[in-house]
Amino acid sequence: MRVPSLDRFAKAVQMMSIFLCGVIVGCAVFNSFFHKQMEKLMATNNELWEANRELRDEVKISDTYKNKQVISKIVVRAENSKPTSEVKQIAQEQIKKKLQSELGILRGNSIYEIDRDAKIASLLLNKKRYTVEQKDYEIEIKTMLLVDKVLHIWITVAPYIRN
Repeated sequence: MRVPSLDRFAKAVQMMSIFLCGVIVGCAVFNSFFHKQMEKLMATNNELWEANRELRDEVKISDTYKNKQVISKIVVRAENSKPTSEVKQIAQEQIKKKLQSELGILRGNSIYEIDRDAKIASLLLNKKRYTVEQKDYEIEIKTMLLVDKVLHIWITVAPYIRN
């Protein structure tokens, strides 16, 4: 039985291999664009869920404490400790959410008695570690400010460095 020589098919095999390499590279590029869009979509979704939760809490609290001078809302603002710090935005949002839930005990307290509770909370939460996505982060409370029944807290988030 005679086997045909591959010389006749050399150009076709080369063209098919180039086409196959192009398909693989194209899939990789498409996957990277898809991943980038999905990350952006997840960040937007998290922001919308957070805004929805905050608005629902605000409505519930405003119904509860209509004419009283109490803390009605807690706002946590996070910033990186260094401009080159590798703290992801999603990790910061999760840390802020955890911190807000821990500071939820201050909500409903009188604004005239906040100094006692805020000092205790500051001492307990300063230099606290949080684990997000198998990475440890350390927070430092910079400022706590009470304005118009809203407690504003500024923190810095930095990766935790083990000694």
